Amino acid sequence: VFIKLYGVPAEHYGWLFGSNAAGFILVAQVNARLLAKRQPAFLLARTVWVYLAAGVALLGISALHTEQLWPLLIPLFICIASLGCIIPNASACAMNGQGARAGSASAMLGFLQFSVAAGAASLVGVLHDG
Repeated sequence: VFIKLYGVPAEHYGWLFGSNAAGFILVAQVNARLLAKRQPAFLLARTVWVYLAAGVALLGISALHTEQLWPLLIPLFICIASLGCIIPNASACAMNGQGARAGSASAMLGFLQFSVAAGAASLVGVLHDG
């Protein structure tokens, strides 16, 4: 999308990808520190709202069909970075109270994550030309 639609040179794509990855890692590190004072469910609830707001902004900017890439990058960065808090806290909340079934619950979470990723990748492959 960045290369074909917005004309980002291939040699610059890594910077876009890397900055989003750095945001994810940074938020995950901040999340680890915040867990000393807050419960995972509290952080998850707040971060989902941040993700939702950034997602709505991303959708709105996309609907404008702007030729500029920068307006899209900010809400995209926020969406991806916030996953550094959402994913681990959602997993912790899902595992809470599983006790003796924790191994099976963890395996199910991993299976679901990979299944959703495979399904999404397949859809992108099928629908990439519209």
